[in-house]
Amino acid sequence: MTVATILRLDLEPAIQIAWVARIAATRQHDLVLLFPLQRPGDARVDEVDLTVEPEKDESGVIASVRAAIDAAPELVALSPPTKNDDNGESKPAPAEDDEESTATVGVRLRILYTPDLVASLTRLLLAEVRECKVTLMCAVRRQHDVSNEDLNKERRQLMRKLPCELAYFCVGNAEDAQCDRILVPVAHGPHARAALALANDMAPSESATITALRVNPDVGSDAQAVGAQILERLIRRALGRDEQRVARHIEVNNQPLGGIRSVIERDEYDLIVVGSSKAGMMGRHLYGTVGTKLMRGGVTTPVAIVRAATPLTGRFSQLAERALQRIVPQMEREHRIDLVERIQSNSQWNFDFFALMTLSTLIAALGLVQNSAAVVIGAMLVAPLMTPLLGLGLALVQGNPVFARMAMRSVALGFVVAFAVSLLVGWASLGFNEPTPQIISRGNPSMLDVGVAFAAGLAAAYAMSRPGLLAALPGVAIAAALVPPLACVGLNLAVAEFSYALGAMLLFTINVVTIVFASTLSLWAVGVRKVKRGSHWTTSGTALIVVAILALAVYVSMNPIEHGFKRELPERLPHAVRDHLHPRFTLERFQVEGGARGRELIVLVTGDTIPDDAFIDSVRELVVGFFESPIRVRVVTQISSATQ
Repeated sequence: MTVATILRLDLEPAIQIAWVARIAATRQHDLVLLFPLQRPGDARVDEVDLTVEPEKDESGVIASVRAAIDAAPELVALSPPTKNDDNGESKPAPAEDDEESTATVGVRLRILYTPDLVASLTRLLLAEVRECKVTLMCAVRRQHDVSNEDLNKERRQLMRKLPCELAYFCVGNAEDAQCDRILVPVAHGPHARAALALANDMAPSESATITALRVNPDVGSDAQAVGAQILERLIRRALGRDEQRVARHIEVNNQPLGGIRSVIERDEYDLIVVGSSKAGMMGRHLYGTVGTKLMRGGVTTPVAIVRAATPLTGRFSQLAERALQRIVPQMEREHRIDLVERIQSNSQWNFDFFALMTLSTLIAALGLVQNSAAVVIGAMLVAPLMTPLLGLGLALVQGNPVFARMAMRSVALGFVVAFAVSLLVGWASLGFNEPTPQIISRGNPSMLDVGVAFAAGLAAAYAMSRPGLLAALPGVAIAAALVPPLACVGLNLAVAEFSYALGAMLLFTINVVTIVFASTLSLWAVGVRKVKRGSHWTTSGTALIVVAILALAVYVSMNPIEHGFKRELPERLPHAVRDHLHPRFTLERFQVEGGARGRELIVLVTGDTIPDDAFIDSVRELVVGFFESPIRVRVVTQISSATQ
């Protein structure tokens, strides 16, 4: 087992080694120094043999590492591993044996040649973790630099992908790794326990003191007692028998960061060790944690942020994520910025959105009344409703409740406008007294509609994330069909067809929730990640949408909307219709139409003349009387030259 640290040139190697060597010595592990060196060409790893005599002109990092080893009696240089012929394993070969040597930590130096500081370096580090059996990966810096985008991107990649325990030190102007007084703010979770364990390793001497701090909210007179009980349980779980050497301190403050600052201002400490915030597959990792806020807030005491090793389930999730990233091209940073700006600009409720929503609904309603599929398709192309739904998906991925509220507001107001416009069109259209086949077809949602909406959401989000595929969005808008079902709701209510209105509303709801969920998956797959705090909001919102989709899918599959009748006709109906018909007319057959036209009972008769309205109405009343609930009946007459 080994402890590894990533060397950088912004801090003397001797200082970086000194901080990490204390942990390696306590854990009785070797220390592997990893020095990334950006260089064109293929990524590779070379190990420097620190046991051989240095070259006369040797300089740079290798010379600094040798000097640090020579200056520290507890360190000893190790040669590169040699192949063991017995079992095929590689083992480091120590330098010359010295019985009087006080060396406790063997040191190896490996140079990572990489063409870039993100993807290739991450792959090399993952390979090093496996090959060197790294249990703790460290990075020691003088300052927490947030201006270097490449370095920040590297940190995010490492925090998400490396399975071992991680520790990030920001040591400021400290010239040595003196850790006689260590403060550990303690919270719940594995990262806080890892922070306590690391502090215990950093202070192996009996004279060193570790203070576990619990910032408890002001819950009344029992705040101190409650905090002490919680802290005692957390310390015991983290350290076991070693918990006796830890001092306890309870600070009552409703702001965790403020409570920690108060303690730091009252007492002096050599190191502050903080557990990272909860870091899941889509988590914030180091960014936005208490530790980084301390680093940025002017605290001069060295700070270490610790993340516990990823559990086995988390590693499977990471493997799945990495496999997905290899298959799906990931978005570059500038493309992500353009995507967010484009969706956010087009999701806001303004006059443009209102105008397009009004016009698209007007076109859709008129097309539905005229039973014109071409006009309805034209309305789909004008409708602006798809963008705020993609905005909801983007908000869920980013953990951005403010953006989500803005998008939901646009969707809700768009629904109100569409409902009002379609209702007015239904009332104002002369001769419109029953739903057309185009309207009927949208009143019978099924499981197929769930699949169509899911595919449309995936396609829309993916096309939006790729500037070269924006031309595909009109086709996606046609497939999604958001405005026509909304227009059907108002039109059906205008003619008192409540069952068809319910079916259209159900179809619109299915489209909305399924598109939002599909767009969330699609945007996450192309590399959009969380940028704000709000993991609980993201988890709750996504879970709510998934539950809604499942509930709607079960409902439409088990309880299809029946508009008055089933395909099976009453046994006495044909005889009753034949007896009722005038001798000049003959009943040919009954026909139940479904699918694209909805379900409708057609009574087909033949005769030598066109029947009057009274006769048709009487036939309709007769047929309707055989059913318990309202049905739609259409009498179709064929003119025959023969008199029946």
